[in-house]
Amino acid sequence: MQTGTEKAGPDAAGEFEEATVNALILANFPVAILVVLAIVGIPLWMTFKRPESAPDYAGARAYLRARASRDRTAAPAARTARTGLAPVPQHAAAWTSTAHGNAASIAQPTRAAA
Repeated sequence: MQTGTEKAGPDAAGEFEEATVNALILANFPVAILVVLAIVGIPLWMTFKRPESAPDYAGARAYLRARASRDRTAAPAARTARTGLAPVPQHAAAWTSTAHGNAASIAQPTRAAA
C-alpha cells in the first residue's frame, strides 16, 4: 500500500534528477563569483601594488629624435632626386575651357522649358 508521502515509479527518479540539477546550478554561483572577483581583483591588485607617478615617454622621445635626425639627413637627397608623380601646376577646371577642344560641348544650346 502507498501512503501520501511515498512515491513510486518514474516520478521518484525525476525528483532525484531535479535535486542533482539544482545542486549543480547552485554550486556554480560561488564559482562564478570567484571568477568575477579574479577578473576584477587581479588587475586592481597589480595597479595598487606598483602605482606609477607619471607615464614614461623616454622611448617615444628617443624615437622622435631619431626620426627627426634621419629626416634632416635624408631631406637634401630627396630634393635633388624627384621620383614619382609631379604636382599639377594649374587648376583642374582649366581643362574644361575651349582652349582644350571642348568648344562643341560648351556651345551646345540647352532645351529649357519656357
